[in-house]
Amino acid sequence: MTALWILGDSGLAREVEALALAEHRWAEVIRVDRAGEQRLFDMGGAAVMGMGSPSLRATVATRFAGVQGVCWPTLVHPRADVGPRVELAAGVVVASGVVMTVDIEIAEFTMLNLNVTVGHDVKIGRHCLVNPLVAISGNVTLGDGVMIGTGSVVLEGRTVGAGATVGAGAVVAKDVEPGAVVVGVPAKPLVRH
Repeated sequence: MTALWILGDSGLAREVEALALAEHRWAEVIRVDRAGEQRLFDMGGAAVMGMGSPSLRATVATRFAGVQGVCWPTLVHPRADVGPRVELAAGVVVASGVVMTVDIEIAEFTMLNLNVTVGHDVKIGRHCLVNPLVAISGNVTLGDGVMIGTGSVVLEGRTVGAGATVGAGAVVAKDVEPGAVVVGVPAKPLVRH
């Protein structure tokens, strides 16, 4: 058993801490804010992201890229249901109640929060945050840095482009352009005045 560093000190970081403790594989779980990150640089060890912003997740991953002695384990809550042929890359966090069916690929530093469902043949990029109660149908692709709001639905065969945000409760019935913010039922681009 070794220590696990959680980068971040927000409510989401506390949720990741609880998930890590539920795994029962860490001798110690340590939450650190930005100022405390230097200890991880100096000491090395296992670390996971505990912040919600996809862009901040990408920034931290870049800051630690190539740092000797730092590794990024995958955390999966014991009450998550992970089906066959599901590939979880380094630093992926899967919360309680998540259900993933078959033939799914999830890239580095992505988090699936409480009670997310992911259908067959889904690809999720790096640094994504999928908030609680999201339903992702089969044959969906989420680009890097996507944030999906609580209670949203992404329908079969859709693509959500890199850096896009899907608002809470939205239903994605058409592809979402990279960097777009979509809201509503069906989801449409947010018009800013």
